[in-house]
Amino acid sequence: MLLVAVLAAMVCAPPAWSQTLAKLKGKVTDFDGKPVAGATVELTNSENGRKYSYKTDKNGEYLSIAVESGTYDAKLIKDGKVLATKSKIPVNIANEENVVNFDLGKDRQKAVAAMPPEQKQQMEQAQREKEKLLGLNAMLAQSRQAQQAGDYDGAVNILRKATQTDPTKALLWARLGEAEFLSAKKTTDRTAALGKYQATVESYKKALEAPNTGPGALVPADLVIVYRNLGESYARLGRDKDALASCERLAALPGGNAGHCYYNVGASLTNAGKIDSANTAFDKAIAADPNFADAYYQKGVNLLGKATVDKNGHMVAAPEVATDLNKYLELAPNGPYAQPAKELLAGIGGKVQTS
Repeated sequence: MLLVAVLAAMVCAPPAWSQTLAKLKGKVTDFDGKPVAGATVELTNSENGRKYSYKTDKNGEYLSIAVESGTYDAKLIKDGKVLATKSKIPVNIANEENVVNFDLGKDRQKAVAAMPPEQKQQMEQAQREKEKLLGLNAMLAQSRQAQQAGDYDGAVNILRKATQTDPTKALLWARLGEAEFLSAKKTTDRTAALGKYQATVESYKKALEAPNTGPGALVPADLVIVYRNLGESYARLGRDKDALASCERLAALPGGNAGHCYYNVGASLTNAGKIDSANTAFDKAIAADPNFADAYYQKGVNLLGKATVDKNGHMVAAPEVATDLNKYLELAPNGPYAQPAKELLAGIGGKVQTS
């Protein structure tokens, strides 16, 4: 009988929690007015520190029917980052529904409107810079696609527009120099190729002169490419001292393969007819990498070109020729120049037919 009376009293009595707990709902939209799913709305009671946390659904909405009345501070969190905050939000049972929305677009407009003119100007400048960087990144991606497809001139045109948009970015000039260098190597007309090598040098010089800070700065891997290509470009233009200096700068960089840089310079100077400078480059390639077989061979061939003929018609070559050719055969007995090296060694001292 007592138990029945107690249960009856419980049924008749109004539930205490319904008198103090309120309904709460809200919606979260991004800067474009689209719903934000999977965001967290975190409410903290400023009076007692009690917290509530809600996840938004696919429509960007959340709902609770049991929130303690009071004054709250709210945070909008997405991917661990606080996107927005609100303070002193009243939540009480007198309202049929308490609403806490986060409209990031409108909230930003309100915040901007309330800013001091100087701060507003700084924010607008930062936004313009951000938009410019996005455009430049798109140009870099387009130029990379053109370059990978072998359309080096197309990449050059895109990157020239990028450097006109912002001539202060070292990376843009470096990428332009790389595209111009590759275009020059592909050009068969010598005069046109030399013009492109000159353009390569000018672009790389601007890359090295530009402030190397912030977005668009050059990292060591970029500088390796710059100095390597600069060395060969200078050599193609016959500027042997500048070419060797570029390889020396490359040698000072982490990961810089100075041996190959000197070798490429030596090969280009050989083609330009600067044999002594070419052999200086081959000597430096050997010093950087004593096992660089091809450098020995090319140097030996260059020295052989200076051989003379004695009064009996026999070839007289510097002793170093045989030393270099034999060193090549020691390092690369089955290399691409093995047979020519053997034939040249056999010909040293042989009789030469002259007219």
